[in-house]
Amino acid sequence: MRSVYENNLQSLQNSNVILYEKLITLKDCLNYEVFVGDDPLNINIIDKRDFAPLFKTSPSQELNSLKDKLKKFSLYPFLYFYGLSNALIYKLLLKNSTHK
Repeated sequence: MRSVYENNLQSLQNSNVILYEKLITLKDCLNYEVFVGDDPLNINIIDKRDFAPLFKTSPSQELNSLKDKLKKFSLYPFLYFYGLSNALIYKLLLKNSTHK
């Protein structure tokens, strides 16, 4: 049985060959580690080379701060995000049925 990743790669091979070829050449990145604290919202990504966390303060504090900033976009039908996250913000945003 193929994984979701393998199925997606197979689809890309037929629809976007350039992206497919770039993805199959990717190697595992061993420089980062996921850190989960006592609070389930405290999920951070640590750069093992210099032990720098992705979120400088508590991830749950930053999530709440970002949630407040994004309220003004609650009626927008589409939101685009570029970058890295611990995915909790995406989960929060998907609860809004206006967003696609």
